[in-house]
Amino acid sequence: MKYLALLVGFLLIGFSGFAQQPCSTTNAAGCGCRDGSASCELLPDITISWDAALNYAGGPEEFSQTGNGSDNGRLRITGSTPNVGYGAFTVRGSNWFVCGADTFQYTAGTPPLCPDGVAPRQLLHQRIYRKNGARMTFRDRFAGAMTFHPSHGHNHVDDWSVFTLRLRDTTQRDPRQWPIVGTGAKVGFCLMDFYSCTDGNAQGHCRTNNTVYQQGASLVSTSSFRNYGLGGGQYNCSPVEQGISAGWTDVYSKNLDGMWINLPADLCNGEYWIVLEVDPRNYFQEENETNNYTAVPFTLRRQTPAGTGTARITLNGSRAICPGETVELTASIGWRYRWSTGDTTRTIRVGAAGSYAVTVDSYCGSPTSAPIVLTLAGPPPPPPTATASDTVCAGSPATLTATGSATLQWFDAAGALVGAGPSFTTPALLSSATYFVKNIVIAVDTAHAAPVDNTLGSGDFANVTQGLVFNADVPFTLASCVVYAELAGARTIELRNDYGLTIATRTVSVPAGAHRIVLDLPVPAGRGWRLVGIPRPGAPMNFYRNATGIQYPYTLPGVLSIIGSTIPALQGYYFYFYDWKVVTTQSACGGAAVPVAAVVANTPATIGTLQNAYPLDGAPVTLVGSPAGGMFSGPGVVGGLFYPSVAGLGGPFTLTYTYRNARGCTTTATATTRVNPPVGMTDDAATDGLRVAPNPAHDHFRVDLTLAETQRGELALLDLLGRTVVRRPLASAATHHVDVAVAGLPAGPYLLKVVIGGRCYVRRLVVE
Repeated sequence: MKYLALLVGFLLIGFSGFAQQPCSTTNAAGCGCRDGSASCELLPDITISWDAALNYAGGPEEFSQTGNGSDNGRLRITGSTPNVGYGAFTVRGSNWFVCGADTFQYTAGTPPLCPDGVAPRQLLHQRIYRKNGARMTFRDRFAGAMTFHPSHGHNHVDDWSVFTLRLRDTTQRDPRQWPIVGTGAKVGFCLMDFYSCTDGNAQGHCRTNNTVYQQGASLVSTSSFRNYGLGGGQYNCSPVEQGISAGWTDVYSKNLDGMWINLPADLCNGEYWIVLEVDPRNYFQEENETNNYTAVPFTLRRQTPAGTGTARITLNGSRAICPGETVELTASIGWRYRWSTGDTTRTIRVGAAGSYAVTVDSYCGSPTSAPIVLTLAGPPPPPPTATASDTVCAGSPATLTATGSATLQWFDAAGALVGAGPSFTTPALLSSATYFVKNIVIAVDTAHAAPVDNTLGSGDFANVTQGLVFNADVPFTLASCVVYAELAGARTIELRNDYGLTIATRTVSVPAGAHRIVLDLPVPAGRGWRLVGIPRPGAPMNFYRNATGIQYPYTLPGVLSIIGSTIPALQGYYFYFYDWKVVTTQSACGGAAVPVAAVVANTPATIGTLQNAYPLDGAPVTLVGSPAGGMFSGPGVVGGLFYPSVAGLGGPFTLTYTYRNARGCTTTATATTRVNPPVGMTDDAATDGLRVAPNPAHDHFRVDLTLAETQRGELALLDLLGRTVVRRPLASAATHHVDVAVAGLPAGPYLLKVVIGGRCYVRRLVVE
């Protein structure tokens, strides 16, 4: 019994000692691996909570389509993203940035704005910690990007979460496959440790399974997490490092910017599901990449009354169908569809002129849509002529040209539009590529929207960052608008999305008085767009605004609707921008595509076979490159020879062959080899008992060698060609001291070799 008590005491003490071992980003002694091993990567596991979406801060908040200012037609929701994995979720900023499709490095503080006036996106590193016994190491990997959020005043991780409202499809288990009714933006989060999973405010957020509504055991104690707190529990909205520690969650409440779903104006009350996704693009590495979503039921009560709504058709294309092509027609969401064509699917493709309508069974009843009339465009234009390819070296862009009778558009091999006009400059090419050019006949329609002038009522000149909120039913270009300036000068105009992020910037010179400014702003279809005037130091806005006589909305039917000002409390104001000139595309029909080649003219280079290793005292190796005529470089390379004695012991050594062809294009090839001790030379012989000084030598050097036994031998000094330039016999002795004169030798590297008793001692010597 006494022995048993001692054993139990020992086990308790041992367990207590283990439990108290630290588990941090600098010490892995107390950290555990999921598989129980002593070494592993400690990965996070980010989920998104159905409990928080349904219950946090009173749950989702629905707004009707009118009377709520900027919240018109929104469903606000909360997102909580627990880390239930074994590792910390850590992201760090890098000095790499992105403007459009271009990536660049910038190390001198804040990078400049992109050419379109938008702040560049900063590429992120995800830091992955690794347990190596008691030692903690890490690696960084590129993962996504972050952008400065103006209304929050800090950086947000891009595309961190996305929210949608969907109609449940009982034939699909995955809610991400259900039909979408309303969408939100891909929201950027500032990642931080908001609550511990043990905090009562996060009760029910952290679960073993968050993907299924009302499923998953709640994780509410530190013992639920093997590496609880790994990361420190103190991540915040730093521009240097953000994250979520193991056993913690980040919460973004429904009252914050971006935390909403836009509800279509014709949506009817009924039972829907809110679907929330985190890291939908899988930018970040996790333990489990399949559990980053959840869905909760929600009943809409403030939209169009059930049974009284309408149906509509969305056109993916133009109303004038190009010859030989089709367009896609999609009905508003429901559970049964009856098209005038006899089709019964939600989406159909048509290629004939005519009138199309659909009846949709939904919460709105069984309404029939207004017809959409499609016509056939004229014949396609002839293909481009006088195309010219270009030949360049690898790493350089090519310039391709063509002549056409209409608008020329350029496409890559995948069919993506990459340029327009008579010439197109490719990105830097590493291999040859083929592009395609088409003659495109573009038919556009121009219309005007908004108040035609500022005679609505009284007003004044203002110098504030404000503007107008509008919805775009279809894509269009805001070509220009009229402004009234108190003073002449440059003005900055921004197009922002529903979440306040700048999409495009224009700087225009404006004279005093009424003036039409050219904007040429492409506007995608969507809700909550904002056209904003920005005062700058030395460039005040001082544009006219109306304060009376305002009657929102100002609508261009089927195209856009200006629904209010950017200040929710000042919906009686109309800011700055009058008589919008709007351009929509009616058709864009192309002729046959003509291929144009961008040729990369580099000649492949190769290196003849090298041995894996050469002896230090070996003869020079002749290097062979193909095609002939290039140059070799690298350790131990002199001319076209590799000298093991010059490279020295070790490796691997990289030898490079550089070939330049007749067009001036340079190609390189590489190969590696090592240098081993001479045959008969042991490891201790290479390092012990032999001293050579001075090295480099000027007129002489001294060799001191001490052996464990009496031996006789020979000392030799060899040049790079392997010729012996100095030879000295060594008498039988245990200690040798030899002075060697080198005053008459050419400067350069030499090989000193001492052979005694079957052992070879080698040193690299430089004569200056």
